Amino acid sequence: MQPTMNPNSVRAAYALGRLLPADSDESLETAVLKLLRLAYVHRYIRSAPEERAARRLLAELPGRWRTIVREALRIRQGAEEPSLYTSRGERLADWEAFHRYMLDWLAGTEPGAGAERIAADQAAL
Repeated sequence: MQPTMNPNSVRAAYALGRLLPADSDESLETAVLKLLRLAYVHRYIRSAPEERAARRLLAELPGRWRTIVREALRIRQGAEEPSLYTSRGERLADWEAFHRYMLDWLAGTEPGAGAERIAADQAAL
């Protein structure tokens, strides 16, 4: 498990899911790649371009999340090939699950705990 991240950075990661609902190609690309860049900075204590950070973390993420990351990279590269998902609904569900997973990872908590805590903190504001 990673060390706990600065609470403000975790809140920024939470906000990505609220501000960029990933219902368009551009917002999915932005949300996934920014979230991975934040995770990269947290893990390696140095900055990197979004695409490089995503490619590096792609090898470290559980296989479950590789499709959403590859989809974001496909969009970033302006690829002509079709989406890796059969529907936008499937892609949106995968984004929401990935977002929750990354919140937990960044918060240094067990799956489910970080996202719930952050949501409660945001509701209290």
